[in-house]
Amino acid sequence: MGNSMQCIAAEQANHDLQVQYQIFELISQKQFPSLNELEFEVDSGKVTVRGMVHSFHERQVAISILANLASVRIIDDQIEVSYRPIRSMRVTRE
Repeated sequence: MGNSMQCIAAEQANHDLQVQYQIFELISQKQFPSLNELEFEVDSGKVTVRGMVHSFHERQVAISILANLASVRIIDDQIEVSYRPIRSMRVTRE
């Protein structure tokens, strides 16, 4: 009985690694460098994503990638959005 449980656990760990690799592949194809800084933890169909992005749109892109993977059942979204301050341009007239 113990060997079968170990085999199942090993298969699940291998599957989790495959899902994580798939996530990294899909994220790397996007044109948002901050997405490459996110951390993904996969555990039996649950993906926890942590890190910081620069906009709500970037956050949604990351979540959308996860939501479209068939093997992802639960997304634990711990992404923070750090909005870049907009620099105002001063025009001085002489």
